[in-house]
Amino acid sequence: MDTTIDVSLLLLTEASPPKAPYPLTGGPIGAVPDDLATRLVPARWVVHEWADYWYVDPEATEVRVGSRTFTQQPAGSGNYLIRFENQLGLATIRAFDEFGQRGDAVHVEVIASKFQTPRQSVDFLQSTLAALYARIASMPFVLGASTERLVRESPAPPNPLFTYYFFVHHGAELIRAIQAVLGRPYQKLTSDPELVRPHEVRRIDRESMIRMLQAGHSSPTDNYRDTRNLSPLERLRPERVWQQIPVETFDTPENRYVLAICRWMVGAWRGLQRQVWYRGADVPDSTRARIDGAGEHLGMLTMDDRFAPLGPMVVTPTQSRVLQRKDGYRELNVLWQRFQRSREPIFEQMQNAIELRSVDKLYELWVLFELIDMIAVATDEKPVLTPEVDVFGTPVGGYRARFGARGTLRYDSTKVAYSGIWLRPDYLWKPAVGDWVVFDAKFRMDKPEESTDEETGEISYAGMVTSKNNDWQKMHTYRDGLTRVRAAVVLYPGEERKFRDTMGNRRDVEVEDLLFENLHGVGAIPLSPIRVSESDGPTLVGEDQD
Repeated sequence: MDTTIDVSLLLLTEASPPKAPYPLTGGPIGAVPDDLATRLVPARWVVHEWADYWYVDPEATEVRVGSRTFTQQPAGSGNYLIRFENQLGLATIRAFDEFGQRGDAVHVEVIASKFQTPRQSVDFLQSTLAALYARIASMPFVLGASTERLVRESPAPPNPLFTYYFFVHHGAELIRAIQAVLGRPYQKLTSDPELVRPHEVRRIDRESMIRMLQAGHSSPTDNYRDTRNLSPLERLRPERVWQQIPVETFDTPENRYVLAICRWMVGAWRGLQRQVWYRGADVPDSTRARIDGAGEHLGMLTMDDRFAPLGPMVVTPTQSRVLQRKDGYRELNVLWQRFQRSREPIFEQMQNAIELRSVDKLYELWVLFELIDMIAVATDEKPVLTPEVDVFGTPVGGYRARFGARGTLRYDSTKVAYSGIWLRPDYLWKPAVGDWVVFDAKFRMDKPEESTDEETGEISYAGMVTSKNNDWQKMHTYRDGLTRVRAAVVLYPGEERKFRDTMGNRRDVEVEDLLFENLHGVGAIPLSPIRVSESDGPTLVGEDQD
């Protein structure tokens, strides 16, 4: 990682007292730099994770940071000790008394202590987001089995991040389907009842005869003619004859279905366009153009004269042969089933992490996609990603990526150790044959040793960014507590690579070696969305190189 320090953005510490009335005292705190104000809105202050801060309000009875509640220490002093533990990104501090919230909330940006400046934290966040969007745009897996069918529509709007994923992967297919539907929309032959002049009659049936007898004959003064000289048959001649006129109509259940799903997708696309991250530099212009092109085609169908006047969809025509066979309709029906996966919990997790700028959670999700990509390339299998569910079929938060008959990667799943305690590793690789491997994503590391030049006062760092010892202890817990686990490794955005087998020998291994070789032990492997090169500078992992 790039450890260059911008001295102008150094956070204030106790040795350098603040020049403004900061809302917190104690640990390092500083105002959000002007050039980062837009990026970090609504945060106005920058604080460090795992540092102790004091919030003073004698009139408050409690202080809340997110879902955590802090009480006075000591009681009655009006002092509240606040500590941001495992909480990176945007945090909100609110004070309460017996009448409710006191004053305005205080918004702070929590950064990891490994970053010396807010700029370094934002740079890593942007790099992680860009890598995450790149992974979403090129996901090697499919969501759910290809044979499953979802028929229950969700009343909730789709997740913007899922909408991004859906349009990136299926935008071209959507455009072709819309063009096919607009080119040859389905029409149904029906009849329109109408009273016509006798010379326009084309067919006389039982209903027409009954209506003529009930209607009677023409008036004697009709057309200003004297009908006294007309024969009885001529006098019974009707003015109008009831006819069923055959007509073709676009008002069919299939067209109403297509119109309804296109309106849903257009609404999701509009919601995506309102996202700040979608309009930012993290999303490439070419990707945004493809998404907007698909959205515009959907809008064309909703405004087409043949579809716009149609009424609402009352019943989903699930058994319609048109939706099963006709070009355009068939593809839209399949895409709608995939669009119904917008309730996938993993996209909710990503969206929440993006909105809160929770870089540790974003890093954990990026590692998941990186592992899936590695295994997919090594096994030459396209994995199927499905949520973990309980006995009632309700998603419980975890995921599994199945790589054909080669094995399964589980994310955020719980296992019981032989001692009876529950362990929850981030990733568990279960090959079809052999023992398991545990990976744990840790956005934690020890900084290099800091030194200050006596003449210039510049700060420099020697050594490498390494993993923490207590993370190694956790790997021993996984390795020794889960009976079938042969190796447990920390994945962290650092530099030092260490792995020791059960005999204490140090080995130089990669993630792929642990997945497909019979290695036993614990260790730490650097894995970061940023690859630092002395000649080219930082580049994203997976970025195309000329």
